[in-house]
Amino acid sequence: MALIVPAIVLAGAMLLSMNGCASSSALSPLDARDAVENEPGVESATVTTGMDRETLAKSYFIDVRVKLRDGLSSADQQRLVDYSAATGWATDTLHEPYGLRLQITSSPSVDVRKILEEMGVASSPAPNDKSFVLISAEDMNKKWGKWPTRAPS
Repeated sequence: MALIVPAIVLAGAMLLSMNGCASSSALSPLDARDAVENEPGVESATVTTGMDRETLAKSYFIDVRVKLRDGLSSADQQRLVDYSAATGWATDTLHEPYGLRLQITSSPSVDVRKILEEMGVASSPAPNDKSFVLISAEDMNKKWGKWPTRAPS
């Protein structure tokens, strides 16, 4: 009996350490969504995590989609792109993501890639949709800190 208790404690510690790279300070997708939706100028938001299956591997990502209220200034649009990306990068997944998918829509339309470029962040655009980009984990880590970073306040 004396050996069973330490073995159970050790097994539990090993399971916790093998549970991916997520941090206890990371936001759940629902908490991240709520944080983005509570920002002034945001009409609605979704934050989800997912997995792309490849032939022999799996890749994980965070997906942030935000609808802004119409008529926001370019400064407000930039602030909300920054806030949405930072909050997305603070979102918990079971495994370190390869990047962040970010879509920001509004009227007038938002050129997310241009805003990110002005912030010094590289991104890959979706074909024929300037509101949707992919930001690599490397570029996210450079701008907002190592995943999962602290959520902006």
